[in-house]
Amino acid sequence: MNTNTSTTQNSKVIIFFTPRGAGEPHRQKARRPMPKLHFSEALANCRTEEDIVSSLCSISGLPCGFLPLVRTWPWLKQRVEAPCRCSVVHPSALLVLCHVFDRHVVDLKDWSMQQLVEWGTRTQDTFDAPVK
Repeated sequence: MNTNTSTTQNSKVIIFFTPRGAGEPHRQKARRPMPKLHFSEALANCRTEEDIVSSLCSISGLPCGFLPLVRTWPWLKQRVEAPCRCSVVHPSALLVLCHVFDRHVVDLKDWSMQQLVEWGTRTQDTFDAPVK
């Protein structure tokens, strides 16, 4: 894409864009490489003093948010049953994970971080199991 600039009487800069020619290649931004870290490894390194989503993202080298997590580990979008007796609305694996971490590991302390890691590993193994 070519650009031309011009200045008006009141010193405002105007930029004119000309479309790319038919022969010019289209350049896309390079995608970030996916982390080679297994989900359970990332989860095991999370600290209870931090938010689980931001902690998982920083450990994995991802931008902070739900979307980078589900793009990296697509099984997190799958519906699962909450391992506690709480009613979780739209119980995707990621939302259940957030609920169990926030409510049971941090607040009530009736779950340990190790139990959460074990649940995450079992859940991932269920969805990542090879189809027979």
